[in-house]
Amino acid sequence: MASHEHAGPVDPEVAGLLRRFVDKLGGEVHVAVRLGSGKSEYWESFTEIEEVVTGFFPERGVVELELQNGQPVRLHFDEAELLDLLDGAGEDGYAVWGEPLPDEESAARFLIIYLQESLATREAHPSGWWEYEECGFMPLPPRESFAR
Repeated sequence: MASHEHAGPVDPEVAGLLRRFVDKLGGEVHVAVRLGSGKSEYWESFTEIEEVVTGFFPERGVVELELQNGQPVRLHFDEAELLDLLDGAGEDGYAVWGEPLPDEESAARFLIIYLQESLATREAHPSGWWEYEECGFMPLPPRESFAR
């Protein structure tokens, strides 16, 4: 383990959220997308996940992925950020998906969506490291990510 990484006990709620997030990768997540207009309008309700988990280190807040194109991606999660995401996530999820969901499930779904949006709209750092920040992932060098 590099000196800028810390290992230690992880909040059980955070560990559960990271496990649920990892479990959802390689599956599908429900999202609401309006397609068409007028009488031909309909809603698409799921999206395929295109990432494969290659490493999972909840005690460090790290998830390593490989994209379909073979590009490695390393995600770093701050415990406080994930606890903030979990707080009320079920209510937010109900507003989005229209069904009651536990905070952990809703938060994991949001993380999948944030990851896909970030990968599609932001240029990766050459190191492949991304830091989760409220509602998205920021490409950062690993030293800066772990220093936060």
